This record gives sequence, C-alpha cells and structure tokens, in this order.
Amino acid sequence: NNGTGTWHVQWNETLGNYSMIVSAEKGGYYTYNTTVNLSVFGKAIVSIIKPQASDYLRGSIEVICNITDSLSMDGIENHTVYLWDSYSSAYELINWSKTNGSGIFRFVWNTTNETLGKHTLICNISNETGIFYTPLISNTNVTVSIYGNLTTCFNLQTDYEIYRDDAYYQYAKGKNLVYKVTFYLGVKDEKGNDVNNANVTLYLNTINIIGYCLTNSSGMCNITWNPGSSTEAGNLTIMTRSSKQDYYTSPYTTSYILLRAFSIPIWEEPTGTVFYDIESENKLTVTCRVNESYANRSIARYPVEIWYGSRNDDYSDTLVSWQENGSGARTRKGDITNITTSHSYSLLKNITLEGYDEATLYVRGIRGMEYRLEIFNSTTWLTVINTTNQTGIIKGAVNTKIYSIRLIFTNTSSNAYVEIEKLLIKDVTLSNATQIMQSEFTGIYDSSTPADKSDDGDMEEVVVHNENPTLYSNGWYITGATGSRSNESVKYGNYSMAVAFNLSGSSSANVIREYYPYSKWANYSRLSFWINNKGLNVTLRFKHYPSGCTYDYNLGIWSGWRYFQPSIESFGQSCGSKYADSFMFIIKNEGQDWVNDTLYLDHVEILRNVTTGTNGVASVQWLPPATGVYDMMCKIDDYDYYNTSEDKDFQRIQLLAGGGVPGEAEGFKVGEANVTSFTREPLYIYRAVATNNDGIVGYINITSNYTATIGINITIWGEGASYLMANESYVLIGPLESRIIGILYNTTDEEGIRNATVSMINYATKERLDTNITLDIRHLFVKVINPSASTPFVNITNGSIIWVIARAEYNHTNITSQDNVSFLVYISDVMCDETNYTFNASKGLWNITCLAPWIPRNVINNSLGVKLIYTFDNVSDEVEGAAIYRDVTPPAFYNLTVNINGSHVNASVLIIDNVNVSTTWASLERLDNGNITNITPTYMGNNVWLIEITVNENGDYNLYVYANDTGGRVNSTMGWFDIYEEVRVMGNISDKLMTNIRFMRPWSSIKFKDITSVDGVYNAVVKDRSYDIGVDILVPENQLHRIIFKSASFVRKTDIVYNLTSWQENGSGARTRKGDITNITTSHSYSLLKNITLEGYDEARLYVNGIRGIEYRLDIYNSTVWLTVINTTNQTGIIKGTIEGKIYGIRLIFTNTQRNAYVEIHNLTLSDKIIENPMVFKEVNGSEINHPNGTKNITIGGLSIMISS
Repeated sequence: NNGTGTWHVQWNETLGNYSMIVSAEKGGYYTYNTTVNLSVFGKAIVSIIKPQASDYLRGSIEVICNITDSLSMDGIENHTVYLWDSYSSAYELINWSKTNGSGIFRFVWNTTNETLGKHTLICNISNETGIFYTPLISNTNVTVSIYGNLTTCFNLQTDYEIYRDDAYYQYAKGKNLVYKVTFYLGVKDEKGNDVNNANVTLYLNTINIIGYCLTNSSGMCNITWNPGSSTEAGNLTIMTRSSKQDYYTSPYTTSYILLRAFSIPIWEEPTGTVFYDIESENKLTVTCRVNESYANRSIARYPVEIWYGSRNDDYSDTLVSWQENGSGARTRKGDITNITTSHSYSLLKNITLEGYDEATLYVRGIRGMEYRLEIFNSTTWLTVINTTNQTGIIKGAVNTKIYSIRLIFTNTSSNAYVEIEKLLIKDVTLSNATQIMQSEFTGIYDSSTPADKSDDGDMEEVVVHNENPTLYSNGWYITGATGSRSNESVKYGNYSMAVAFNLSGSSSANVIREYYPYSKWANYSRLSFWINNKGLNVTLRFKHYPSGCTYDYNLGIWSGWRYFQPSIESFGQSCGSKYADSFMFIIKNEGQDWVNDTLYLDHVEILRNVTTGTNGVASVQWLPPATGVYDMMCKIDDYDYYNTSEDKDFQRIQLLAGGGVPGEAEGFKVGEANVTSFTREPLYIYRAVATNNDGIVGYINITSNYTATIGINITIWGEGASYLMANESYVLIGPLESRIIGILYNTTDEEGIRNATVSMINYATKERLDTNITLDIRHLFVKVINPSASTPFVNITNGSIIWVIARAEYNHTNITSQDNVSFLVYISDVMCDETNYTFNASKGLWNITCLAPWIPRNVINNSLGVKLIYTFDNVSDEVEGAAIYRDVTPPAFYNLTVNINGSHVNASVLIIDNVNVSTTWASLERLDNGNITNITPTYMGNNVWLIEITVNENGDYNLYVYANDTGGRVNSTMGWFDIYEEVRVMGNISDKLMTNIRFMRPWSSIKFKDITSVDGVYNAVVKDRSYDIGVDILVPENQLHRIIFKSASFVRKTDIVYNLTSWQENGSGARTRKGDITNITTSHSYSLLKNITLEGYDEARLYVNGIRGIEYRLDIYNSTVWLTVINTTNQTGIIKGTIEGKIYGIRLIFTNTQRNAYVEIHNLTLSDKIIENPMVFKEVNGSEINHPNGTKNITIGGLSIMISS
C-alpha cells in the first residue's frame, strides 16, 4: 500500500535547498531509501517608509523602501527592488538596486527636471530565487506632488505718488494730477524661469484686494489701481503674491505708494448770534474742522488758520434775468439754467460790485460748448474764466471793481448745450483781518520766578526792572524810562505795564524782554500785544542772541489802544533762525520838543498756529475786542498727504451784548403786536421730566408772513437754558411757509423748576418772538436688581421666560401701585414679548416676567434693560452681559462677490458666526454637464474668505460656499458667474416704438442687462450666450405688451482663422511655420497680403507669442483705401483692432527696429462681434405673450410679431 507523511516547515526554518530521505522498512524485506530534493522559500513584503504622501519642492526626494519577511518581519538582504514613477498614466523605471543588510532600499530621486504635479512612486519586487523569496506583496505605492516655488516681483510701477477721488477731479486745485497707477508684475520659478498663467493678486496691506491678473508667456501681467474714497490717504504698503496649480504660493513682495487726497475746512463754532458779555473777559471757544473732501473723514494734526475781520456778502445769480444777445435760448428748470446755441450767444448783467476777488461757475452738464466769463472794469472786458466742455466748479480770479458781467457761449458741435446751476462771486479776502491763535506762554516773570505764570498775558503780577539789562537772563527791564505795574489804563484784567518817559527830541526808550533758554521760542508764529500809545513812534525788534541778528517791525505812530500780531516767522526767514530769544519795544520821540507821558502795554502773548486734534477739529480760545458782526474764516493749505479742494470757509457771527437776552440792547421789536415778518406757536410749553434723562420737550411751529425767504435764528436763554437745546440754530423759511423746530432736554440729578426762553429772531427786520418753557424736573428712578453681569440668565432662546427683579422710585419713594405705571424689558435693545409685572410688598421690589425675543444674528452675550413708564416721563436702567443666549444659528454669509479676469475667477465672501466659524469649503458646478469641482477657500482676515478658481471653458457656473461653526451647525450660500465672449447687438424696432429688452439667465429670474431703445434703435454690448429675453413694448395707445422668449441664442458668423502660410510675400524677409507658430524675420521691411472678400466681420485679433525689434501693422482694404486696424511695436499677447465696413484685402507689414528682428504669430482671427438686427428671437423653445386687447404688427430685428386679442 502507498503511505503518506507530512513535514511541517516551521516559521523560522532556514530558507534554502533541502534533500529529503524517505526510507521504507518491513520485516522480511530489504530497507529501501530514496532522496527528494526541495527548496524552502519565504514570503517577502514590500513597503514604503519614505516619502509620505505630501507635496515636495522640486529638487530631490529621498525614497526608502523596506523589504521584510512576512512571518518574522525581519529585513531581507540582497533583494532586488525596482522603483517606478507613474505620471499621467505613463510609467518610468527610475532606479533598481539590492537591499542592504536591514532590508532597506534607499534612493535620492532628483526631481529638478520632472513635470510638476502628482507622481505615483511604486516600489516593486518579484521572485528572488538566489535568496529563496517570493513576494507576498509585490507592489506598494505612494503619491507625491512635486511643486515649484514662485517669486513675485514689481518689475515696474508707473507712479509712486497718486491722488484719490478722480471722480471729483474737476473740483480740485491742480487739474493735471495723476489718479491711477499701473503695477507691472513678474513671476518666476525657483530656476529663474518665467511662469505663464500664474494668478497674481495685488493687495493693500495684505487684506484688501486691489485686483488680479494672469501672467503671459513672459511671466508678466499688470494691474491698474484707481483708488476711491474708501481708501485712506497716506504712505501705503502695496503687496503682491502669486499662485498656480502645482506651485507653492509665493511670499508677499512689497512696494509703496504715496496716496494723496483732498481736504476742505468746515467752520463749526460759533455760529449765528452769540450773546457775549464783553466786560466778563471770558474767552469764546472757536472751532474749525478739517475733513477729506469726498469721504467725510476727519483729518488729524492738520494746521489751521482761524481769522476774524469783515468781508462782502456772497453774490449769487441764476442768470434768469440777464440780457440776451445772439442765437440761443435760456430755460430754467428746477435749480438748473439750460443754455443752448447753434452759433454764438451771450448773457449780460449790469451790476456794480467792489471788493470781490473770486468768481465761480457751477456747471452741471455740457455738450459741445465753449464758454467764457468776462468782467467789465469800466474800461475793458477782462476774461475771468475761459474753457470748453468743462463741468464741475470752475473758478476764476476777479481782482477789480465790477461794472458789468457777461457770459459768452460758442457751440463746438451740433446740439450744444450747457447746464449752469449758478454764478457765485465771493469776497475771499478778509478786511482788517486778525488771526486767532493758540497762546503758548506769556512774558511776565523775572529771574526770581523761573516758572511761567499762567494768567493769559495780563500784567497782574508783572515785575519790571529799571536797571542794567545785563543783570537779568529772564524778565522785563527798561532803559530810558521807568516801568511799573499800573491800573491807570488797562485793556484786560486789572493791571497793565506802565512805561513813564520824559524824552527829548529824537531820543528813545527801550522796553526789553529776554528769555532763557533761547530754544523756548522755537516753532512759534506770532507775538501779540496791546499798546496804549501817546503819539510816539514805536518799533518792535526781535533778536537772536547767538548770532546777533535782529529784525525790526515799525508799528507806526498813533494814539490810544491798538492790537498787534507781528510775525515771528518773518524774523526767522530774515535771520535764518527758527526762534528769537528776546524782543524790545523802541519808543522814539520823532519831534524836537520834550515829551513827558506814559505808554501802557497789556496782554502780551506768544502765539502758534492751531492744528486739528484726533477728531479733526481745531479749537482755540478767542477774546473778542468788542461786540458786533464778525466774518470768521477757517483757512488751510496743502499739507502732508492732502491738497485743498477748498482752502477757506467763512461764517458770519453776531456778538450781542445784554447778558444773554437777545435784542436787549439792539432796539429789536419784540412780541406779537410788533412783529410782522413771522409768527410762532405755541407761546408757552410746560413739561415734567425725569432726572438724569433726555428727550423732547415739545415743538415750535414758525410761519413766515413774507413772500420772500426769511432766515430765523433760534437761541435759548435763561436759568434753564443749560438743560435745553434746539435741534436747529438757524432755519430758512420759504415764502408763506412754515418750519417746525424741536426743543430737546438733557437733565442732571438736580430737581426743581427750571425756566427758559426760546427766542426766534429775524435779524434782517430786527424782530423777535419768544416761547417760554418750564421744565418741572422730578426724581424718577428704576434699577435692575437681578439678573446682573455676575449672575446672568443663561441658555436663553427665543420665547424663554425671563424673570427680572427691579426697584422703582418716584420722588425718592418706592412706586408700589400699578396705577399709571408700566414696565418694558429689552434685551440688546430688542423688546421682550408678553411683559407682566407685580409688586412684592415684603421686599419693596417689582417682579417682572416676559418672553425673550429673537436677537438678530443670535448674539450670545447681551445686555438687559428695563424701562419704567410713569405718568410724565420714562427712565431706563441697563445691565451689560446679563442675558446669555444659546447658540442656535449657523454661520451667516454676506457680500458674495465674483471677479472675473480671463480664465481666473476670484470670489470673496464675508462669513460671520456669533461664536466662531470652524470650517469652510466650496464647490463649483458647471451647469451644462453637472461637473462638480471642490475648492478650499483661503482665509484673508476680517471674516473674509477668498475662493480662487481657474476656468478653462466657456459656460454657466454656480458657486456654492459652505461653512460650519464650532457647534457643527452648517449653512451655505450660492453665487454664479458666466464665461463668454462679448458681442455688440444693435438693431431697429419698427415704428420707432419704445422698447425695453431684458436679458436673463435661462429659466431663472437672474437679470444680466436691460437695453432700452431710443427712437426704436437699440445698441449695447452683451455676452455671446443663450438668454431668456423679455421684450416690453409700449405701443402708441400706451398699452404695454410683454413677450418672453425662452433660451434664445444669437446667430453670428463663425470666426475665420488665418495662420499666414499661404499669403503673398513682398520685401526682404522670411516666413516659416513650426508647429502652430509662424515665425517672421526681416532685415528691413516685409509684408504679407491676402486678397479676400468678407462682410460682417468687425474685430481682428493677432495672437503674438514672441517678438524682438519688430514694428508691425495690420491693414484692411475697403475697396478704396487701406485702413490701419492695428499698429504697434514689440507687443506680444492678444492684440485687438476694430474693422469697419466690407473687407477686400488684408495685409501685414513688418519693419525691423533692431538687428536679428523677429515676430512669432500664432494666428490672425476675424470675428463677428457686432450683431445687427439679430435673428435672436427666432431660436426659441417657447414663448409667453401677455397683451391687452388690440392688434399690432411689430418687427424686432428679423422677427415679425403680431399681437392681437
């Protein structure tokens, strides 16, 4: 019988060749042996240790594969390993070798010249008979991405200083200003090669995106920036970086630009009528604001000059009553005078004006018109303004007495017109002007008192030394006269400095003031003082001791008090020093006789110009010399980053005496019996109000009795005036019209009756009416006891029950009854629903319940407030952080915007969550095939996310953006865009009907564009794609017909593409075609000609790949002459030109501008970009026609439509 046996090979059996001896034994038989040869093999496993699945910079990648025994996991020595690279379905053996004693295969892969992108590395093993192994796992792989590095640089920047707000350039001084800058950007890889199709982004301070561009084959692209009002002026940091698939995003590269803007002064306080007690010597606060002209943004640290004096009233004219001459017409509509002329036309105004120096025309609109403003000075006509087709605010200098004004209009094209709002003639120079400045320190102390005494320069404590001046480094001293503190003649305060002199003819006395250290006078502008002179000649001398330089101001000869403000800066300009360290009054007797008298000096101050604070407001204290009318002026100059669009603002104020009662000392007519120009209601207002509260007292209705516009000043005076304010201090009231003003209150914790008077004053007629007001201020109080910031309500949702404990008092006693009482509860200013309240007598507190409201955007940390409404007023108390809501809302999306730049699309979206956004993701859907591409947004800061997309095919796309918060709540939003070429559509509507054509995304409500026909003609640029097209037609019977065409498409001619290979040659040159490029060389001049007849093509595009030293021109023959369509030098890329008319021939002319010149042209493409009378409405899937009764045949383009009932 046959027998069997089994050898169980152990897992740790030595591998190799074996001889197995098999013997058979049986009694009575010889023993028989046979030998069997066999081999024991192990199973090998291959694994990859390095690299990990990741991205790696192009250069070198270390690859480590490990070959191990499948049972012992020991490394296998001398096993052959094959390393393969799989890229784009192709395989390449890049290395093979034996493993070391640890079973390790190691290889450094040089990827410098490898194609960027995803590569799959495969470690492969097979049977290895020499070491008795066969593979259990023969292949393992890892996918790595080989990336390049990008470097972005600013190759060229057209300007390093530009202006903002180009929309307002016509208002600015200096019209030839640069408003935009072009940045030429370059991208290279780590080898220094130019990178094509890289997406370049330009940023303002890494956060705000200025724009995008896509690099060409030379690694170049450019972005033009024209900043608007939202960008703040200053030294700005401009940064750029680039990205491309299979490249690391480049680091930021930085450039800088100075952005300038325009500034304007705005007078703030005081205005109108100010009641001022001249005897009190209290200073008035004078303020002026400096704003950016077109952004309403205040400017800090801006130098301001504030002046007072007198000026003429503005002269304003709308041109309606001027004498006409020539062929033209003038009509006034609203606030515009429209002037038309077919040749020449003028308007004349005979008027006498003196003391005016600026004329301004406010021009709204214009077409084909030259206009000139002239002033007659009694002898000749002087041109003030002369311009063509200019709108905006146009200014000119007058500088002469005016006897007549005329405007001359000359047309420069047909249908010429100009729209003028008004002519304004202004006196912009103050007469008797005095500057109001900041008082820095005064000169009244001596060496015994080294610190300045702050008493506004009055001589209350002055110490005068009538001794040798060399003894004093600080202080006043006098030579040739005797000085003392005096109260005999005083301008301000109680004392002045008296200088008693007894001067012979031509002799003088000196009043000297020294300062130490000298630098104390640095950066100051003026010295101001009052002198009561007695007919002597007074000279002020500044001196700089280190150089000995002096500068004299002769103040003249006069008698009585006079104020002076001599400039310290003029001294500095003369002496080359920024500061003086002493001044001296030289008092000289110009006559021959002795003069024995006393001169008085008072209120000496050293002044500097004021500047605006952080709020953009310049403030200075002013001590008016007398009551009366003052023209105040706020003046600025170009400064820092700003040019002035207006440099002066004027305000006329009236200082009235009388201790605050208007008209008390001015002879005003007061009361209903005496006032005829206006009336007011009511005569009296009573209002009970709560302490520490604010609100409205009541309203006063003012009615004009005049047939002309009147101005009414409103002022409040009396003991209660400090609690009250009118919402307007000055109102203009039209003829026989009324205006309502509101009187507001703002109380403190003081209780009691406060009376005040609201005076309404017509200064033109010197009339005044009063309304008396009584404020009854009472203690009314509410306080939230619970919840509090430390013990808030938590986990609140919409409809949660809120429990509030509060205390309420009236006249310092608890309110206990519900009579005349109600409570309202607010959470973050949103009122609760279903409020109920009861009084807890044992605790003296109110228990209030309500249902929590929905808080917009689900804000978590909220304030809780209680409003107590009592019989006469209401008061509130609010506790911050007392109401904590549960997070129940996902992130919210705002302002999803899509920007398209060729095939590069950037979308940005604001994503906000009430706690935190956790993750964002996005997907792009192409509508025609449903393909979905997943995209990872990039966080840009300030809750803005950027989605960068490269789109290589035309089509409609939907962009979906998703986000979740830290609680896992998900939300999404959708945007869309389309990529198509643009075409121009033009045509006619029969009967010149008024028609509106609406281009909409097919089967959606998204509207791309409206085109309205004018006299039946429509002409617009749209994208070459299918639309739902709605046509609204207004027929002569004023009936509206509406037609909707579904999925309509344009029909236009197919593009014609020439590669230039068969064109006729002329001149010295050569043409070769390699691949898809035609290379053209010439040593002088060379041309290519194509004779062909074409019609309906209106755009030519040359696709130029490379060039050196070539000027080239594309001409079109129209059967009569050659017309140049493109003419350029050394330009690559896509160069476009417009074709007009039928084509009978095409030629390209090349001229070299340097040796070895060449140009590489891919092709010339002719396109039909203008669709005339399109058959667009014929290709439709269906239509809806809505119409009233009636029948009408209408032709739109090539389609005839009959609308009938």
